Amino acid sequence: MRVGVEVGGTFTDLVAIDDNGIRVTKVPSVPTRPDEGAFNAMVAADLDFAAIRDLAHGSTVATNAVLERKGASIALITTAGFRDILFMQRHGRRQVYDLYYRKPEPVVQRPNVFEVAGRILPDGTVATPLDESRIRDELRRPCAPAVMNPSPCAA
Repeated sequence: MRVGVEVGGTFTDLVAIDDNGIRVTKVPSVPTRPDEGAFNAMVAADLDFAAIRDLAHGSTVATNAVLERKGASIALITTAGFRDILFMQRHGRRQVYDLYYRKPEPVVQRPNVFEVAGRILPDGTVATPLDESRIRDELRRPCAPAVMNPSPCAA
């Protein structure tokens, strides 16, 4: 059985596909416990948990928290050389001739973007192995305070 669950702010939706067909279920979300909403959807769909082969989970709650800049500070770990990719914003610009166009504020502050060595080619070949010790070192570096939350993120 393949199951997809999407936890939203109001409803949690589930789609399950197996040899018997497709089941679609919608239950109220539990805003303070998104995991409970997902579990409730699986119970309401009367799923055989042992038969679940693939489980995909999505959450507009988490996506919205990032986009609305609610919650804790976030960081981005990226391949060396791509630190400014979110700040250049050369993708998806629809008002190319608008002289008053203002780029949206990136979801991550620049001091909270960490570069590490590691590169994977389009065919999946590892060109430069990931340096995991460097990631740990970078994450120990203090972050900038969040715009919406004045307390600094963990050092």
